[in-house]
Amino acid sequence: AWDSRLKTTESMGSNPVVDTRLALSKLANERTLEASLWLTKGKQARKSGLYHVAENSLARAECLFVDLDIGEEEKQLSSVQMQIAKLKHAAGDSASALRVLGTSDIKDLVEKDEDELKSFILRFQGRDPNATENFARKLLQATEWAVEGGLKGGTEVIGRYRVLQKIMPDWEKAH
Repeated sequence: AWDSRLKTTESMGSNPVVDTRLALSKLANERTLEASLWLTKGKQARKSGLYHVAENSLARAECLFVDLDIGEEEKQLSSVQMQIAKLKHAAGDSASALRVLGTSDIKDLVEKDEDELKSFILRFQGRDPNATENFARKLLQATEWAVEGGLKGGTEVIGRYRVLQKIMPDWEKAH
């Protein structure tokens, strides 16, 4: 419900609803909500082309989520990392964006079966219950950027999509 209401109030670069909720969450010492709102603010700023605002907002969100160190926040931290990567890519720094996603060394994953892949992903992502989906999103985004930048092609791209299909067989984006 919150996300749909937020979309109707979005403005270019700044959103008074987010700013107000951010201030109230800070006053109420609701650090999880505060971190989530910084993430929202960073995402909005990135989409509006306000890269410095986005960078600051995402850095605050990341610091808060790291300090919380609770199960659900692992998923949010992965979202922050994805937004940071998107920010770097939008700013023209594709190499840094790919490094943030951390999916460059997947050549050995192409030959693994589904159980070995899931074991790798759990080690890769830590204790996050959404590790498989988070990894798949990062791998798909990194593959798209690598193809767009001419860094990957042919067999390697097909191998990456096969990995995606093995770990997320019902995920539309993997096909």
